[in-house]
Amino acid sequence: MSGGACTSQAAVGRCCRAIDVSVRRVPDNAEMATLVIKDDGPGFEVNPGSKRHGLGLVRRLAEQVRGTASVAANKGTVWTISFPLADKLGQDAEISSKP
Repeated sequence: MSGGACTSQAAVGRCCRAIDVSVRRVPDNAEMATLVIKDDGPGFEVNPGSKRHGLGLVRRLAEQVRGTASVAANKGTVWTISFPLADKLGQDAEISSKP
């Protein structure tokens, strides 16, 4: 998905021309998927232990579903979030293609 101007609070006063979102299965592990969200804005300084600006929140939410989250923010911002497609307790996660 690509779009126009950034509208999130993190982009107030700044602009990006495109936001790309993709979800793919991890090639070496069919039970995992990776969500990548990236823009072409100016980026920001990442503090690895930060709980501000939603960084800590995104990491904690990913951990709740046994996933991981990382962010790179030089010349644009790229979030990479990996998560399991199926629950290891035997309850399958359902992925819907309906809007």
